[in-house]
Amino acid sequence: MMIERKDVSYMKDVIHIIGHKNPDTDSIVSSIAYAELKRTLGINAIACRIGDLNTETDFVLKKFKVAEPVYIQTAKCKLYDIPFDEAVTVSKDCTIKEAWDRINRTKNRALYVVDKEEKLLGVVSISDITSILMNERSTNKVLMKKTPVDNIRKVLKGEFLYEAPSYRTNGNVHILASKKSFEDADEYKDSIVVMSDDLELQKKVICSHAACLILVNVDIVSGNILRLAKEYGCTIIKTVQDMLWIARNIYKAPNVELIMERKIIAFHNHAYIGDVYTKMSKTRYRSYPVLNNQGKVLGAISRYHLLNYKKKKFILLDHNEGSQSIDDLNEGEVMEIIDHHRIGDIETSSPIRFRNEIIGSTCTIISKIYKENGIVPQPEIAAILCCAIISDTMNFN
Repeated sequence: MMIERKDVSYMKDVIHIIGHKNPDTDSIVSSIAYAELKRTLGINAIACRIGDLNTETDFVLKKFKVAEPVYIQTAKCKLYDIPFDEAVTVSKDCTIKEAWDRINRTKNRALYVVDKEEKLLGVVSISDITSILMNERSTNKVLMKKTPVDNIRKVLKGEFLYEAPSYRTNGNVHILASKKSFEDADEYKDSIVVMSDDLELQKKVICSHAACLILVNVDIVSGNILRLAKEYGCTIIKTVQDMLWIARNIYKAPNVELIMERKIIAFHNHAYIGDVYTKMSKTRYRSYPVLNNQGKVLGAISRYHLLNYKKKKFILLDHNEGSQSIDDLNEGEVMEIIDHHRIGDIETSSPIRFRNEIIGSTCTIISKIYKENGIVPQPEIAAILCCAIISDTMNFN
């Protein structure tokens, strides 16, 4: 009877079904047919080959329009074989505050700064951000000097009352709680000044050639103040936040480009797990970006992923000797063996299903398994099974 194939799109664990090196038609066709049977039974399996097709096999597959098995070279796992974390990416224009908010919502504790094509530019870790926020205010002067004024408005949740055509600042930030806080007028030239509703003090700050005036708890701003700001080229931002909140957040206004780490240890998604672990063990980062051939960030990986990944799973057909099997088989997991040759030297760490019969071809055994499961193979699968049995059986004995 015919059995409808189950949906295996949700299954993550894939079983690689392989024949021997220098494969003949029996080896290739048995892999294709058995993979098809496994998928019909709801098992995520793919037919693979570890060698090139010979002329006869190539003719058979093309004759019945059957795709050749996927070529694999080794049982070693590569990064693309294991699940890793989703990468959290930001643009270089992202503010430190935006980065801080996002990094606290991710388990990786790292953000990847990318360009418009999502290629990696740098990495920002939670330690990078905390070191900025814990610094003395004077040490952040360089960062604030390079910070666009719109970043300040955005981070402080404010609005422009006047935006000067040309904004230049020395990076100094002054918080004036009262008139007594006002010092020598020269101290405020090209500075960012935070203050409350004090008309006289506002005039002094503007006339001192301040670069930006941030007004806190101010309902109405005098028209004279706005005219004075235009005359002296002083940007005015109004915000509903209090001074304490501003003091804690204003230094989160710089772009992440200014603090990101540019010397990055990244891994290609085609890198072998062993090679990655060796390089990773010499560093102390929590996570590392995984890139494709174009340098695009695919995800993030840590030591945890390398210590807990699942080995590739294999079913061996038409052979059971290590010398005839895939390279580095000891780094994979053998699930099953079906063969018609002598017993070889392959060892497994746990019991497996081993079927070995005195019979002309492995495809004959595969055909029997179809019957045992009450499954009729698709016409093209039946055709290539027939070809392989004829090819590999001498005088049909």
